[in-house]
Amino acid sequence: MTQTLKTEEKNGKLSGFWQVRKYLLKAAMETKKSRAVSDDQDDGMMARIMAKLKSGKKLSPKELDYLKKHNPALYALAVRVQRMIKALEEKLKNARSKEEANDIIMGAMLSVSKQDPAREYLLAAINDISKEFHDSKQYASLPDTNEEADKKLQKKENRIRELQNEDEYSREERIGDEYSREKCISEGYNRESLCDSEFDLISWSPLTEVYEAMPKFKAEA
Repeated sequence: MTQTLKTEEKNGKLSGFWQVRKYLLKAAMETKKSRAVSDDQDDGMMARIMAKLKSGKKLSPKELDYLKKHNPALYALAVRVQRMIKALEEKLKNARSKEEANDIIMGAMLSVSKQDPAREYLLAAINDISKEFHDSKQYASLPDTNEEADKKLQKKENRIRELQNEDEYSREERIGDEYSREKCISEGYNRESLCDSEFDLISWSPLTEVYEAMPKFKAEA
């Protein structure tokens, strides 16, 4: 009886040992598999980021955050590129002519040093922005040269002054009409309607008021 109990106890321990060992092996395999998937995802993310940098495309906040955590050196270069993109787009948005826009783009390219570690990414971004802007409706609507832009601006300013002068003339004209009306009343006419701008003062006489005040009689048949 005692021997039987010892055997069962031994077998139970062995069974428990193999179960634990099996569990540990399974957990290790799952961990290894998870790490492999994570590595693949990291490789995929980095590949996408590099492809976007080399083609001059903007990085998303998620991609920048990934670089910040996993590649701080490349993150610093990427931030410079993103800032340059934003500044260049803002300058092009305010360009007065196609000539000025092209000068802005050329100036951006010439400003990139040959020793700049981000040179490849910066030039790629400038080329991408240039292509996008040249294909835009804004670029198509711009005057060709700075001279044409200046003439267009001068014409616009002249038109604004004309409209302002017209408004000023109309205001002075209204003031003049009101002054004439007040002067008319102040000169003794006892009806303000006589001084309205639509009233024919020339054909009016004092008998007109007398006639209008007389009772009207209707002839009987």
